[in-house]
Amino acid sequence: MPSMIRPFLLLCLLPLAAAAQTSAPEVVHIGVLAFEGREQAHARWQPLADYLSAGIPGHRFEILPLTHEGFRNRIRKQQLDFALTNPAHYVSLEVDFGATRIATLRNRHGEAALTRFGAVIFTRADGPQRLEALRGLRLAAVNPEAFGGFLLARYRLEAAGIDPLRDMRPLWLGFPQREIVQAVLAGRADVGTVRTGVIEHMIAAGELRPDELRILGARREPGFPLRLSTALYPEWPIARLPHTDEELARRVALRLLQMPPDGPVARATRSAGWTIPLDYNGVHQVLRRFEIAPYLPQPRTLADLWRDHRGLISALL
Repeated sequence: MPSMIRPFLLLCLLPLAAAAQTSAPEVVHIGVLAFEGREQAHARWQPLADYLSAGIPGHRFEILPLTHEGFRNRIRKQQLDFALTNPAHYVSLEVDFGATRIATLRNRHGEAALTRFGAVIFTRADGPQRLEALRGLRLAAVNPEAFGGFLLARYRLEAAGIDPLRDMRPLWLGFPQREIVQAVLAGRADVGTVRTGVIEHMIAAGELRPDELRILGARREPGFPLRLSTALYPEWPIARLPHTDEELARRVALRLLQMPPDGPVARATRSAGWTIPLDYNGVHQVLRRFEIAPYLPQPRTLADLWRDHRGLISALL
């Protein structure tokens, strides 16, 4: 008898198993640039994934902390649906892979919600008073391609007639950027540059007194309360990839824009929610000026040589 009942039970259970499979949520992968390490990136942005999962039925969002190369590998294999990264890296993904921004982060600094950032160039309080006086000095920065941690300062210094790679002595210290400030205070570097907000965070944490540093090329921008030496550029965007479902991207964008700026998710991600995607043309301009990816210099061909030196080549022949 049991042998006769078993097939019957299996037939009854098959529709239930199929229903369970069809109701399983679709996994959506959000790549996050892990510039401070995988654990830190996951801890900061997992509340965002949970928020999206709760508000978009039938989908489960997962955070994938990645390096630049990790992004490229997963995008090539269509294993990434959204990218949350810094402006310079976003521009590279836009040009190379067709990524499209759907929202821009509103960064939290105290009670201020900022959609733009810049860089600060600074010395000790008893250091040089003008940008033009920095020639020959040691400059502490993140690395040669760091957008907020070097390139913005380089752009500003060039306007003052100084090429920091040629006219100064760079000292690359990487992350965290507070170590750049500490290097200047300790005398290991004469000048430093960091992203806006780093100095204010250190002051709030008791790591720095406001009177210990001098800001060079200081400027004011309406509605921007932080120390600043450069122009302002848009904050981190979140972008969809070309293979990402358009309706899903629309629902994600809407959910992000609906995030309460003072709610628990915004606080947990150290943000004030999201705004509509901003214009990143200024980021393109800086990267193009310094031939940084995706604007790397192209190898010269024989046709280029002929075009540029036709007269000389003809004379030699």
